[in-house]
Amino acid sequence: MHGRKRTEYKARMSDPKVVAGLQHKAKQWFKLNDELINRGGSSLELIANLLTVNPDPIYLWNRRRTLLGDTIDDLESELKLTQTCLERNPKAYGTWFHRKWCILKAGREESILQRELALCTQFLNLDERNFHCWNYRRFVVGCLCGSMNGEIVFHDEVLFGSQVGGKSSNDCSAFQDKKTHDLLASEVEFTTEKIQQNFSNGSAFHYRSKLLPYLPDIFSLDDELELIHNAIFTEPDDQTAWWYLQFLLEKYHADFDLETEKSLLEELLEAEGGESKWVLLGLYQVLRYMEGMEENQEQILRTLIRIDPDRKIRYEQMKTP
Repeated sequence: MHGRKRTEYKARMSDPKVVAGLQHKAKQWFKLNDELINRGGSSLELIANLLTVNPDPIYLWNRRRTLLGDTIDDLESELKLTQTCLERNPKAYGTWFHRKWCILKAGREESILQRELALCTQFLNLDERNFHCWNYRRFVVGCLCGSMNGEIVFHDEVLFGSQVGGKSSNDCSAFQDKKTHDLLASEVEFTTEKIQQNFSNGSAFHYRSKLLPYLPDIFSLDDELELIHNAIFTEPDDQTAWWYLQFLLEKYHADFDLETEKSLLEELLEAEGGESKWVLLGLYQVLRYMEGMEENQEQILRTLIRIDPDRKIRYEQMKTP
């Protein structure tokens, strides 16, 4: 989980009870693994038991898919296994991929996909910055929009990338369908909720950046800037909202009131003592799109080199040619 200090982790690992529990888990693992080897690696039950103890080994998920073949007779059992594994380790790459594979093979019914979406919400309520879950959520939404593998392409631009093998659906006329539009609009609302809960939610900002350009009826640059301003004035040294500001500038700078944005960031910089790295970088990005601001940009880069010398070369490369 995010927010846990490494010192807390080290203290926990020095607890005799925790150490004893891990030793028991290791013995259990090796015993099951030896039994699986003796059976030629062909026991789905033993593989499930091993994954329940430790869901991380990719080779076990690969072996399980090989044994299952092209069809899944009991989808619910597979989904239950992955859910159990995710409760043990919510960031296990192999577990999330296996769940996608299961959905691709046997779970494309809308009722199942809607249930998966609700499950994602539950997981993100526990850890709103779990990017594995955000990635899976995009996959589920892509499937609900008619994709065969989570990929959605709109006007030759990839909105959601393919996440598992298989045929994709490039027909995005679904964007004109009210049901699909409402689904994507509700996803925007979900990102708003999660960002307001935690301005450091880079996954929510990233998802938002993918959705909004294709929903012009609900996109408002003023609303997006208000969201950013709330974030940067609350925690100016958190990089997440600054990256989103850079995205908006690159895509919509012609629609910005650049002078107002410049004045606002200069006010924030002054409040932060004139040496906040991320405020300086944000101001620099705004000045890039304004005429006659080359000297101002140079001054910002000189300040950044002074207060952040570890990235001196980067700042030198940013200088106006």
